[in-house]
Amino acid sequence: MKKASSLFPPATRKYAALVLLSGVAALLLSPSWLPGKNWLTGQNLLPGKDENVETYYESGLRDFQSGARQVAIEEFAKAIELDPSFAPAYEARAGARLQMKEYAGAIADCDKVIGLAHNDEHIYLIKGVCRFYLHDMKGARNVMATAIALNPDDPVAHEVHGLALLELRDWDDAVVDFNKAIQINPNDAKAYYGRAVSEFFLKEYEKSLADDSDAIEMLDDAITPDAYTLRAHIRCRLKDYAGAMADANSRIELNQSDYPGYLSRGTIEVLQNDFLAASNDLQTAVNLDPTNSEIYLYRGMVEQKLGKFDVALADYSQGLACDTEATDAFRTAEIDEAIGYAHAEMGQWQPALGAFRKVLGFDSPSVDVRFEVFLIECRLGQTAQAKEELTAYLQSVPAAKAGDWSTCIGHFLAGTLNESNFLAQATSTARRPTDVAMQTGDAYYFAGMEHWLSGDKTG
Repeated sequence: MKKASSLFPPATRKYAALVLLSGVAALLLSPSWLPGKNWLTGQNLLPGKDENVETYYESGLRDFQSGARQVAIEEFAKAIELDPSFAPAYEARAGARLQMKEYAGAIADCDKVIGLAHNDEHIYLIKGVCRFYLHDMKGARNVMATAIALNPDDPVAHEVHGLALLELRDWDDAVVDFNKAIQINPNDAKAYYGRAVSEFFLKEYEKSLADDSDAIEMLDDAITPDAYTLRAHIRCRLKDYAGAMADANSRIELNQSDYPGYLSRGTIEVLQNDFLAASNDLQTAVNLDPTNSEIYLYRGMVEQKLGKFDVALADYSQGLACDTEATDAFRTAEIDEAIGYAHAEMGQWQPALGAFRKVLGFDSPSVDVRFEVFLIECRLGQTAQAKEELTAYLQSVPAAKAGDWSTCIGHFLAGTLNESNFLAQATSTARRPTDVAMQTGDAYYFAGMEHWLSGDKTG
């Protein structure tokens, strides 16, 4: 079976995007921004309002500014009870609920504001961020598109839109959003970091390195630690292990109680075949945060690399046990994918198939997993079912993605693209020079598997 594209998926989808989102959310939740533009400039903007409505509203704002979020929510509710058409109180409560992680309630307040015809981009920003935290990436993308249409020059709207695209694996379009955010604000460290993450997944490592280094130099405390981790992984791809180790150590120096630094250093040590040091660092990470599923995922991947499949599966199981909240859905999908590859390496096809099918049940699963399901089903003699499922998937692919390399792979496996054209498209569909080698390798792998599954071992 084809192995995962890398031993350690640096800056995994959930991890990278939430790092960026934390900085964006901090802006959305700042007291001066919260109520929306023009709603704090004076009582003359509230003509004809009952004095008690204004009193509760202004009291809620003061409570929010002092950090009493729940009290603020209650004050805004009193204002709304007296005047259900008072949009400022709904928007303010939406922002407070966002900070209290009451995302569904915040969205309901946003919809109320929109229904009252107060359509400025701020309310869509709050709603989009809530959609993101609820892992409704398509919803977040669509809401943020509305915010951008209302104000194309809002860098925050482009950042959150880019984050949603990042989570949806639409890395090329995510770069476009981060480019726009940088164009609007050339000193936005988060936008440089977001673009670096996107470029990393696009395998444009030199560009990613330059953008991530720029982000580090901007000294944004919200993203500097994670920018060091990303740069360590980029340098690993470029075989600069000394530089990667220096970046991992830099993160540890920033906070010795922060597990990601030890996790990153442990993965680098594995690549250098220093398994004892790696084991120590990964154990330190576990000690610092024994309920973090990411650590068990990475440690399991190390054990899998060493051929300790039972130990790896135990760590994966522990990681799943840690993922008890809906907000951990992406990490759960990553762990299920790792479990699938572990069983596949052991030739345990039914458990592998079960794990991969779980991944397909999550939002925006890796298309590689879909191909692994196809190949396993063929191994198990379920070729007709495999082709039927793959054909149904191909019919659901948007027209804009019809020429993508992954779609070409799907058509080849489904039998609607012959081998000679498939091998030729490995180079003709490449969007950038770095894609040629990867796609050529994919082409020969899948062509070889087709021959093998048909009994043509020589082919």
